Amino acid sequence: MADYADRWPAEALLDLIIHLNRLRDVTGIKVRLLCLGRSSHLWWSLVVNHFVGQPVKVDDERLEAVAADRDRTRLYAEAAGRFAAALGVPVRAWPPPAGLGDPEFGQILAVHMAALAAVLAHQRGDKQPETPHEVSSYLLTREYASWSRGTRQAPDGMQQTLHQVTCAATLAGPLNWTDAEKVLTRAGLAPAGALINEHRRFYPPESAGTVLQPLAPGRLGEDLIALSTPGHGFHGADTPTDPWMLHVVPRLLIFTQPHHGHRPHRGLRRQVVPSPTWTPKMMLTLVETAYRWPHVASELLYPVLHRSPELAIRAGGATLARLARLPEVDLDVLEAVDRRLPDKRRADLDLAAAALSEALIEKRLVQAGGASRRATLLYEHAWRMSQVGAWFAAVNAAEDCAHIRRDLDDLPDLAHALDALSWFQSKLNRRPDAVATAEESVAVCRRMAKRDWLRFRSHLARTLRYLGHRRHDLDRADATEPLEEAVTLLRELAADDPDQYRADLAESLATLGMRLVGAGHRALHLVAEAVETYRQIVLPGSELADTLNDLGVLAVRLHRPELALSSYQESADLYRRLVAGNPDAYEASLALTLGNLDGSLATAGRDDAALAAISEAVDIYRRLAETNPVHLAALADALDTLSVRLWALDRHDDALASADEAVAICRRLAARNAETYLPVLASKLSDYCAHLINSGRGEEALPGMKEVVAIRRRLVRKDPATHRRDLAASLNSLGDQLAALGRKEPAVTWTEQAVDLYREMAAENPGAHRPTLARCLRALATRQFAAHQDGRAAIEESAALSRRLAAASSTDYLIELAQSLDVLRDHLMAGGHPRALAVAAEVTPAWRDLARTSPGAHQQSLIRALQKLGQLLAKAGRTDEALAPSAELVRLYQRLAATDPENYRLPLAKAAERLATRLSAVGRHQEALSPLLAAVKIYRELDASTDLTRGLSILDRCRAKLSDHPRTRRWA
Repeated sequence: MADYADRWPAEALLDLIIHLNRLRDVTGIKVRLLCLGRSSHLWWSLVVNHFVGQPVKVDDERLEAVAADRDRTRLYAEAAGRFAAALGVPVRAWPPPAGLGDPEFGQILAVHMAALAAVLAHQRGDKQPETPHEVSSYLLTREYASWSRGTRQAPDGMQQTLHQVTCAATLAGPLNWTDAEKVLTRAGLAPAGALINEHRRFYPPESAGTVLQPLAPGRLGEDLIALSTPGHGFHGADTPTDPWMLHVVPRLLIFTQPHHGHRPHRGLRRQVVPSPTWTPKMMLTLVETAYRWPHVASELLYPVLHRSPELAIRAGGATLARLARLPEVDLDVLEAVDRRLPDKRRADLDLAAAALSEALIEKRLVQAGGASRRATLLYEHAWRMSQVGAWFAAVNAAEDCAHIRRDLDDLPDLAHALDALSWFQSKLNRRPDAVATAEESVAVCRRMAKRDWLRFRSHLARTLRYLGHRRHDLDRADATEPLEEAVTLLRELAADDPDQYRADLAESLATLGMRLVGAGHRALHLVAEAVETYRQIVLPGSELADTLNDLGVLAVRLHRPELALSSYQESADLYRRLVAGNPDAYEASLALTLGNLDGSLATAGRDDAALAAISEAVDIYRRLAETNPVHLAALADALDTLSVRLWALDRHDDALASADEAVAICRRLAARNAETYLPVLASKLSDYCAHLINSGRGEEALPGMKEVVAIRRRLVRKDPATHRRDLAASLNSLGDQLAALGRKEPAVTWTEQAVDLYREMAAENPGAHRPTLARCLRALATRQFAAHQDGRAAIEESAALSRRLAAASSTDYLIELAQSLDVLRDHLMAGGHPRALAVAAEVTPAWRDLARTSPGAHQQSLIRALQKLGQLLAKAGRTDEALAPSAELVRLYQRLAATDPENYRLPLAKAAERLATRLSAVGRHQEALSPLLAAVKIYRELDASTDLTRGLSILDRCRAKLSDHPRTRRWA
């Protein structure tokens, strides 16, 4: 819990949240941070805006005041009873003060203080205090009494001294001993050491190494400061005021030292020196006290700020924001503070600048010298509010600014106002409004350019780029049109003034190219032009490396592997140089580029170089993740890729170890952010299981595969559209592995579930999911047949689907048809079904076409198809028709044996023998001799005695049929 979070320096609060988020990443423990503040104004917008798009969920809730009736009465009675028991006061009914229902008692602490005061008053026989001011005054009187009773020194004057020491401690403490002595010395309280020791007898420090513990609770301490300062106007106070307060505050806050100027006749001047360490705490105490005691602002706070406005800045943005919202705040003080804000942006001071602007804008608008000045003030106010994420206020101010600029027909400034307004609207997800505003800005710039083309064409180019971005936010098809025009203008501008416009041209070219990814080579040419434009800039920085990376991505998509490789390589080289100068800024980008380079090197067959690239990426991500767990997901991805490279190099154990580490990281990530990382865990675990299967450890893979299915079932329940396809694939893979392990019935069960999912998806989107449904049905049929189940319906449906797909696109789906028909044919053949022949006749031409375009991939399937077609034709008594596939098979084997005799001469001989047998069977004995003699020759050369015996026997039968033929006699 961060108490008084609205008082924290903005950077400190943001750092705490970032640190807790990293701790969650490392430990896997979900962390909740409760930030309590007196208001949620501005500082909370700053926090929310900082974490937009990050895995940090934020929400807020307004804590209402304690109910004025029963809740406060019960709270008061319970607190009084507890205080009475602790103080040994007899328990009785404790009537609430008359003003308990007033707004001043809206805080629980105020009610508790009233209850304590009532118990003490009853114990001493005093009148019960009724109002919050009376309560504080009474409790402070008891503090004074304790000083008189408990002091070790003579009481004369000591009570007042302890009063002043306590005020100083409440203003500035707690402090280390050295600073505490400085405070008391500056306050005119001596001897400092003795007073510090006396004070800590009454108020022991809460932290080791500190003294001057402030009076607690904080509300009572604030009341001590207020009631001790003259001018509070509370006549019922028993607490003495002390004019010393009017002098001690400037003494403690404003440090000056004598300085001799260069001109002696001007005498001594005063030079302000840096404020002491207690300035932020003291300023915060004064500001918070002033909320309930206005005289603290007029008597203490504003006088020191008039003299030294920079004190408010040194107090920090949170305190300055609270100062700006004081009721009836001194606007002259705020103006003086505002003029001293530094130019350099800082989250803490962004908060202060926004609060100051919010407090001063109405006064400034009233005092503005004219409409143009009002518009300028509104524009500046809008930007200040945007910097803390106060988008509604930013939009309102920008709209007012634009309205004034329209009336003035001040076109250049109107365009600037509209550009800002469009961006603010986009941040509020008012995207259609953002587009409309951007279009108006473009129209304004066209009017400007029409008046003076050379002067205003750059304005038009800028607004066109913004319009392209806003349309892209809406996924509009015309998003690239303004970018196209902007590129044309920027080419002209860069030609006239390269130093001014080359960078904008390069950025616009790259953006347009990546938006036109679907345009193929044109996108590639645009990004390539962006690269060349960046090369012409003397110091292009990381932009050239980024754009080279984009060029590599496009080159991969367009099957330009050489260009992709060279682009990624150059990008990596540039990032290495950038990392040498600023590793924190560029190491992550280098690692990302190395991951892309790995893919291109692997595609080029350079496995060792690919392994070196991805190994370097892993090393970088591992180092980055040690200090910032945001890089853990990228580390897991890189480890997964590393496992693939190691496997390709036969380093199987190392590959498994790398994949296992990727899974372990994803488990930690998913434990703390399931929505984002459960899909990633499923993917990495699936890859790890694949490595186990390829290692021959299929049994070990089963638990992981079942876990993947369980994860994806959970994801499908929340988002079916996104995750059903992955679940179906996992179910099918699990069925495949169970089948490979001989678990036939479970294999069928899992595959049936996959088919059901694919069938649902194909009904919704046939074009996307019918191919996978056909494949999964084929797998189901195969597994059903293996389990001695009827898979006929599944394979028939698969074949029917594949026919429709192949009819629409034979290039893409002919192989699906051929594979489904293969399974159907084999099933029909096994059952002796007469339809087997028709299916074999259908599938053979399909494999023939596929083998023609890709022989290496499909020749074996064609061989099987020809064999089975010939077999079925012969069995059906259509031996003469079986001759064509048999002869084609011989020719195919002849070509294969010519290049690979060791593997294909024996199959060639058997195919030739089969052809001869079928020729002889139809009475074509003479034609049978040639293939039969070739077969016998091969059998003899291979010393295949059994085959040779069979071949010679067939030859004898042939000779008998042709006993009078001259050629036969000569051969004999």
